[in-house]
Formats: sequence, structure tokens, C-alpha cells
Amino acid sequence: MISELTIENATSYLISLGISDCSNVLAVETLGWGISNTLVKVTTKEGGFVLKQSLPQLRVDEDWLADRDRIYKEKACIDTLSKVLDNNTIPRVYGCDTDNFLFVMSCGPDPGINWKEELLAGRVDPNMAYEAGQILYKIHDFSFDNEDVASQFIEDKSFQQLRIDPYYYFTAQQHPDVSNIIIDAASKLLSTKSVLVHGDYSPKNFIVGSEGLFLLDFEVVHYGHPVFDIAFMVNHLFLKAIHNPLAMSSYIRSIQECVRGYEEPLNIKSDRSSFNSLDSEELLIQLGCLMLARIDGKSPVEYIINPNTQEVVRWIAKSIICGQCSDLSGVIDLINEKALNNR
Repeated sequence: MISELTIENATSYLISLGISDCSNVLAVETLGWGISNTLVKVTTKEGGFVLKQSLPQLRVDEDWLADRDRIYKEKACIDTLSKVLDNNTIPRVYGCDTDNFLFVMSCGPDPGINWKEELLAGRVDPNMAYEAGQILYKIHDFSFDNEDVASQFIEDKSFQQLRIDPYYYFTAQQHPDVSNIIIDAASKLLSTKSVLVHGDYSPKNFIVGSEGLFLLDFEVVHYGHPVFDIAFMVNHLFLKAIHNPLAMSSYIRSIQECVRGYEEPLNIKSDRSSFNSLDSEELLIQLGCLMLARIDGKSPVEYIINPNTQEVVRWIAKSIICGQCSDLSGVIDLINEKALNNR
């Protein structure tokens, strides 16, 4: 029988895995962010540990089920990326309980603050976005056409359950006028296999510490299309710009810096253009689909609740999907115009 992770039994898990003993524990607390996992932090005399257990039913209003064995792939991804990213950038895995869909990892930097919280508070540092672009490039470059990585992560069930179904197919049902384009965009993501895709590359999964950005949450990882990760991040930054137009210029600068951090090394390796699609029609279509999904998909962003603003996002998203912008600069112009007029 699967034991549900709680603050009451977290210490027992650490003991059973040989990671710590009860005399070392100073504090235990539940970490509240996320809709698909239970996370408990245990602080000991030696340091801190985070226990993560996948949930079969996500914490959203709509029915949203996902196989719990995605947790094993997340652990494997952290182990794999440790070859290219150090312990100041990603967690270290200490142990795994496969019977209970749980693993134990190191904590993020302390002191540290969630990047999403900083952005929503209007504290926008484009340098953070540039670093996020650099980290993403390292992940994609390391895994590009890598047979070992591909064989380990080629199965994309979690990506379908946690992204394609709730973001693309569900949203397509809500918008029949663009449903064919959305479904085609999903098919392109599923048919392209060239790099290790994080699958949830967004500000909420970064902790800002003294050493820079610390990346978390690899449960949607799969070998797939690189455009998804960059579109996912850029979409989050655009949505925050629409939400807080008073800081529009800083958000826009962050988008440009994120793209620059990712694109600069690609320009050097121009022969590896198969995942250099930052200015392509495909990036824009994926961006538009994701923007619409964060209003009318199964996981709408919690900070855009004003009906007028939601309608602005829908209009912008559909304009992008239908090809009214030729590049990201066109999207920036469109959002500048519509969001500022909606204040």
C-alpha cells in the first residue's frame, strides 16, 4: 500500500533510506507550491532535504490524472543533467523510494526567493532571464542528437498527460475557430525528437540565490522539440507583462535577454540549426497556443483574473496563432499596444 507523504512521516522516510536519523531533525514543513506533487522539507543539523512524491490527481478544478511513475524519470533527469549542470544550478539526489513514488533531493539555495514571486512583485531583473536562457541552451546542447539521452527519455507519456492534453487538446475544444492549428501544433511537438525538453521551464521553477538561478521540477522531462521550452518561458514573461503593464519595459527586456542567452551560443554553432527556431513561425504558433491555454486550458494562471484582461490575452493569443505576427518583435508591439490600452 502506498504511504502518503506528510510532515508526520517525512522523517521516517529519511531514516528508512539511510539519509538521516531522528536525532538530527530540527524542523519539518510542507512546501506549498505546485499542483502535481507533495513536497516536504526536512531541516537537519547537517542541512536540508526535500522529499517529493508525485500525485495521481492534480490539484485543479478539472479532472486531471497523471501516472505517478513520472517521479522516476524526474530523478533520472537530475542524475543525467548533473553531467552538465553543477549543484549550484540543479538539486542533488540523495535517495529514492520506488514503492511510494518518492525521492529525496537537496534544497534550493538558502537564502533564496522564487523567481516567479519576484516577477509578480514587479522586481524584474533581465539578467535572471539571460541566465535562464543560458541554462536552457546547455540542456538542449548537451542532449542534442544524444542517443543515450534519447533512449532514456524518449517515452513522453507525462508530457502528453501534463501538457498536450490539458494545454492543447482541452484548449482546442474551447476554441473551435483555431482548434485545427492548436492540434497541429501539438502533433509537431510529439513528432519531433531532438533534445531533452524540461517541459515546465518557467519562473516558478527557479530559485534565485547568491550563486544565480537554481532549477527545479523535471517531472515533464522528455526527449522532444526544443521550441516548447523556450516558448513556455517566453509565454510566462509575456503574461506577466500583460498583467503588470506598468513594468512592461522590464518584462520585455527580460524576454529579449532570455532569447539572447539561449541564442548567442547557437549563433556560434550555426550548423546545429535544427533547434534554432527562435524567430520561426513555429515558435510563434507554440507561444500563441500556450498563451491561450493559460487562460482557457486546465491550468489557467492564477494572477490574470480580470475578465477584460483575460479577453485581451485571448485576442493576442489568437492573433499570434493566426499568423498576424512575423517574429517576437511583432508580438512585443502587439502586447505593448493592447495591454497598455487595457490599463
